[in-house]
Amino acid sequence: MARYFVYEGNMEKLEKKLKTIENKCAKYDVHFRFEIVGHEFREIKDENKNVITVKYIEVEVEGNLRHENWEFIGTIDHHRIGNIIRQFNTSVEVPDRYRHTDPICEHCNTRRSRKFTYLVHNTETDEWKQVGRSCLKEFTKGLDAEAAAYMEQWFHNLEDADGCFTGISYDPRYSLKDILCYAKECVTKFGYVSTSDEDVQYGDKHSTKEQTWKFYRALELGGMFTEADRKEAEYYGIDA
Repeated sequence: MARYFVYEGNMEKLEKKLKTIENKCAKYDVHFRFEIVGHEFREIKDENKNVITVKYIEVEVEGNLRHENWEFIGTIDHHRIGNIIRQFNTSVEVPDRYRHTDPICEHCNTRRSRKFTYLVHNTETDEWKQVGRSCLKEFTKGLDAEAAAYMEQWFHNLEDADGCFTGISYDPRYSLKDILCYAKECVTKFGYVSTSDEDVQYGDKHSTKEQTWKFYRALELGGMFTEADRKEAEYYGIDA
């Protein structure tokens, strides 16, 4: 079981992909589970180096490609100058011989022109096997090579989603307690003004919502007051 903290802006797309994996694994009776278990707020710097508070979703993920002590380790991409091994399970060290092995299936002992073979490992006996596409199902409870690779891919995507990346459109979060304090002060100074007030609609007044955000942004986030805003603040005794 693993836990990840994923920026909320990445969650919608990630949930769809994880649900697809869950459905595929259910079809083959392979264990896979993901669940949103909580959230937390973190302070980060945005692309303008401003410190903002953003929300991270805590996701719990559990799953493996294991059947009767055999676990799926990864894919071997065979080349003349050497093999490329793409590991799904990176917690174990792959024997060196698989970096130069021919594309033979060590289960049915057939040798044919294969571009890919698949590595499985017995967690009880420490035995390793390189198997072909059709034989892989016997070691993964029926999950075929395509579905195994799909699951492998999205576990890596989950790793990539754990963080806020440059260029993302951030959704900053603010302290509710602080916002309410500013709202209370604005109501005290200016009286409550609804956003649906006729004078607000025609631009003769600012709503309480606008006033609250204007003063909070300027005094807490380093935003800019207009000259009219500054005079208004001074008139009402607000230190701007």
